[in-house]
Amino acid sequence: MRNLLTEPLCEAQDLGKPIADSMHAVSVCLPLWEHVVGYEEGDPAVVEAMWCGYPRFVMHPQLEELHQRLLTDHGQTGERCLSFCDQSAAQRCLKFLNGEGRVLAIHEDSLAACFFPERHYALACQYRRHTGEIVSSRQADAFLKSQLVEPAEDAELLIRKRLADWNGQELEDVFLYGNGMAAHYHLHRAIQSGLGGGSSIQFGFPYVDILKVQQKFPPGVDFIWDNGAAGFDQLKQRLEQGNVMAVYAELPNNPLLSMPDCLRLKELCQNHQVPLLVDDTVGSYANVDSFRIADVTYSSLTKYFNGACDAMGGTVMINADSPYREQIRAALREAGGDGLYGEDAVVLEANSRNYPERMAQMNQTTETLAEFLQGHPKVARVYHPKLQDNTCYEAIRKEGGGYGGLLSIELVNPETNAPAFYDKLRLNKGPTLGTNFSLACPYTLLAHYDELEWAESCGVSRWLIRISIGLEPEDEIISRFAEALAAVEL
Repeated sequence: MRNLLTEPLCEAQDLGKPIADSMHAVSVCLPLWEHVVGYEEGDPAVVEAMWCGYPRFVMHPQLEELHQRLLTDHGQTGERCLSFCDQSAAQRCLKFLNGEGRVLAIHEDSLAACFFPERHYALACQYRRHTGEIVSSRQADAFLKSQLVEPAEDAELLIRKRLADWNGQELEDVFLYGNGMAAHYHLHRAIQSGLGGGSSIQFGFPYVDILKVQQKFPPGVDFIWDNGAAGFDQLKQRLEQGNVMAVYAELPNNPLLSMPDCLRLKELCQNHQVPLLVDDTVGSYANVDSFRIADVTYSSLTKYFNGACDAMGGTVMINADSPYREQIRAALREAGGDGLYGEDAVVLEANSRNYPERMAQMNQTTETLAEFLQGHPKVARVYHPKLQDNTCYEAIRKEGGGYGGLLSIELVNPETNAPAFYDKLRLNKGPTLGTNFSLACPYTLLAHYDELEWAESCGVSRWLIRISIGLEPEDEIISRFAEALAAVEL
């Protein structure tokens, strides 16, 4: 077993290896800048070397095998298919494809498939990426072995209790989903059906698919990327126009780690009787109390909660004091999609037991690294909540909470130095965050390769490098960054 703390996957020969010693790893090694570009451009030398990838973006080998079996057993000439956890999800995919195809129940209520003309495969993959409605690799593996298991109710209950206790909320207001995007997607569906009333507002630059869901599924979105003073003027004006379903915000956002004036955001939403829905994945429960301002929070449990990078999960939690509580709870139950595959629940429960202790160490190391990088002459800018105007962060920071395990940097002369630094950095390199081992990626290239100019118009540099700090010793982390920066010229 490779120790990713001491032997990171970061060399050219590590291309395509799973990041986590598990067949269910949710990250993949892209060790050189050119590999990231090659992946985005579909270079066979890169794509064919990848054993796995982030599950919503890259089809896991077990899913590929499952889909091939489904086509062999049930397919027709010229068809492709995708698997889903139930018929309702498969029907939603079919609707996204304008009804061109068919849905088939495969195994009771736990597996269904959407079959469609081969020409729609790329569009169908967009659906699974944006919505998170995917079958986990554990569930696919179990089906292939005819070993599907029942829901792990004890493990799910422990997870829900843990989340409720850590956030000071009621157990009945905690919902679990297969991943963070599925949590957001089902919340979006629930808000639309339960509250309705116009488009949503995305306030602040969000994770890529959070915005895509609002853009590609009714009723549409008004995007205000600036979460500073100018953005608040736009938000106020839009709220005064009325016909707003909900306001979405990330606290802090990804990848710039910036925070809006949380108390003003809460006041505006309350004054206009619009629910405020907050993604606190990056801030994390150990550090921030989003319920001081939010009606609902949604989060990825794949990240800090799990830590091991070997299982996915997501959650939606309703604020017990929200005036929309009963409506949203009923709408979430009606929307469906709640629950985890049994084996995934067991893994998430076990891995999350020491989450607060892990988060505390990550907070401290990241803060020390951010201060080191801020003072380095070869670093043009460091994005970290404590180093920016953190009065907004303080409004929701818990007593004893830190500033998270994530930071982003821009280097001087980035066109030359960002690739050189990234290639030299001795950290695991690939997508996702919140892992127990440090992990770096050229975030904007991975998330926005087809819209780089748009991202830059929102203040997100194409040369930005995002770093998720793990449990390596603090001095070791600093040493590795100093070494990589030595490869950078002023």
